[in-house]
Amino acid sequence: SLLAPLHQNCLRKIGSWWTYEVCAGKRVRQYHRENGGTLIEHMLGIYDKATNVRNRRNPSTSKSNNGTESENDGFLTEIYTKGSVCDITQKPREATVLYRCSELEKFTVIESVVESAPCTYTINILTPLLCSHPDFKDTHLSMNLAKMHCLPKSEFVED
Repeated sequence: SLLAPLHQNCLRKIGSWWTYEVCAGKRVRQYHRENGGTLIEHMLGIYDKATNVRNRRNPSTSKSNNGTESENDGFLTEIYTKGSVCDITQKPREATVLYRCSELEKFTVIESVVESAPCTYTINILTPLLCSHPDFKDTHLSMNLAKMHCLPKSEFVED
């Protein structure tokens, strides 16, 4: 698996209140540590092997209205289910983790965490690990950077 190195350690993103933790192939959680050391924690989901096997065997080939590939193309998706019961929905929390190639990143990072519906989370992860595979080649983020020549302010001539 291209993501095998991620199974060694968990990724964390510290937000203003919650810290989000993704342990690839295991679990996703959010937690907050109070000053006194008390931990508030919600399990956002446990890796659902059966769902993920079905997902890989039957990848969606959804097209947008204009016939182009959807934004989800180029992502490797993992589904995490059976998280802590949500106070709002009274259902277990769920998370979808989207891994995307990024040649601009030296390390794998959590780009964003979005609660798209109450207790339903989408976590976007940028990783160079997928970039060697043609299905995940970084087409959205790779930049053809022009060479930029900088001049000291003293050499700048105004008209």
